[in-house]
Amino acid sequence: MLKYSYNVNGRVDKLREALKKRRENLGLTQAQVAEIASIPQSTYKLIELGRRNPTLTTAKKISDALHVSLDIFLLDEESASKISRKEGRA
Repeated sequence: MLKYSYNVNGRVDKLREALKKRRENLGLTQAQVAEIASIPQSTYKLIELGRRNPTLTTAKKISDALHVSLDIFLLDEESASKISRKEGRA
């Protein structure tokens, strides 16, 4: 599997988990998130699977669609987990 530059300390895995958990908490499918974010479903799926790096523009669209901070794409796993839990209450 291709290693991403930000795959340090499990960040890709944590991001995958945070995106999926938030999407499921909102009761959305991958297709619905992609539609709300105005990105191809295949792109969202690959990002959620950790097989593709989102561009900054795509990351912003996804964070807006899921009502989470863009920081979830940038922070270490502990901070991303806290953001996901906090945003999950919204």
